Amino acid sequence: IVYVYNERTNSTTTSTNDLQAAEQMVSVYNIAIKSEKFLKLVIGSGALSKYQLSPASIKRMISISQEDEGAVFRVSITSTNPELAYDVALAITSGIETYIQGESGLVKNALLSSVLEDPSVPQAPNSKNALTKAIIAFLVGFVVTAAIVWAHSFFDVVIRSTKKIEDNLDIPILGVIPRHEISITEEGRS
Repeated sequence: IVYVYNERTNSTTTSTNDLQAAEQMVSVYNIAIKSEKFLKLVIGSGALSKYQLSPASIKRMISISQEDEGAVFRVSITSTNPELAYDVALAITSGIETYIQGESGLVKNALLSSVLEDPSVPQAPNSKNALTKAIIAFLVGFVVTAAIVWAHSFFDVVIRSTKKIEDNLDIPILGVIPRHEISITEEGRS
């Protein structure tokens, strides 16, 4: 979690203009963090040298959300490898202070920012919407199974009883040839 603030004013109180500027700067930070130039700088810093990452692959892992439309935003990294996600999050948070702020930063005259919460590895996988996904999977499985059963019975042309013939053709049955099972004995005759 990163907090954007204006420390360049000489006032000890925070004005509405400072808050509005900080809120607008969150959008700038969002764009800057996902920029190829910033991601190349983060990769080149050496923190991610043990991984073969491109700016595009890191960009796909990043999601940034503004907290309560304020001057605070959350950077989340999604990966199947928790260690990679942690290392990318750590590199990005240190890169914000190093490469975005300051006179030589990517964003000129950027407001200052402070990392409020250091990156951490989650203790369990993200199960966001797990119940909804399970219910949808169950319903899809049920519908597909019902469709297969219906199609099988609809296209089944085997006549299973004499009653079905009498009902469908409106003619009486004169005779039925019984089903006879053929069994082969040890001598090869039936």
